[in-house]
Amino acid sequence: MWTKNRASAVAGRNDSPRTERSGGRLSRAPRLNPDAAGRSGTGCSPEDRSVSDSRGGRTGTRTERRTRTPDEALAALMRLCARAEKCEGDARRLMRGWGLGEREAAAVLERLVRDRFIDDRRYAGLFVREKQHLSGWGPYKIRQALQRKEIDRATIEEALAALDPAAQRPRLEEQLRRKAHTAKAATPFELRTKLIRYGLSLGYSYETVQEAAASCLPQQNDEPCDEFFC
Repeated sequence: MWTKNRASAVAGRNDSPRTERSGGRLSRAPRLNPDAAGRSGTGCSPEDRSVSDSRGGRTGTRTERRTRTPDEALAALMRLCARAEKCEGDARRLMRGWGLGEREAAAVLERLVRDRFIDDRRYAGLFVREKQHLSGWGPYKIRQALQRKEIDRATIEEALAALDPAAQRPRLEEQLRRKAHTAKAATPFELRTKLIRYGLSLGYSYETVQEAAASCLPQQNDEPCDEFFC
């Protein structure tokens, strides 16, 4: 009785389309998808693979760079300028990426300047105040950054003339003190060298940096001027 039931059960399993006998063992037969024609072994269409590849960070089907018409570029730049200050150099760079020609870009830029969406003098003034008070930059570094923005020299010098010289020294000393807390130096001379190098990288003159670094170094009586030497 047991043998007959087992044999019928095995026979029933063999009749199932999901299994097949191979070498005396039962193995699962692959399912066939009627819509699998033209698809790869992953079961995804080329379009699906391109979407999954882009989401997964892998290289999929490369999409073409989107181009804009002059009207679309004007509307997009107006939205950007309404959210944050942009200079003429920023607008030119964006329009080059959108495929606009020189004449078309010049016409769009003229409209933006005329409607006061873009003003390099206003941009330079805000840039100088932000970098001095928030980032702690000196005049040399600010000038280089504005030059990379393709702002003309006269506008840069006008904006830099508004810098507050009295606020530069305390701001620099504050940054040098923070740097001294983290700098690894075996001697005061090595620390002084590192502070001067750091101050110069912020865009201050050598004289200003030297005086500010001296205020954070041991005095002649070898007494520390700040708590980080304790």
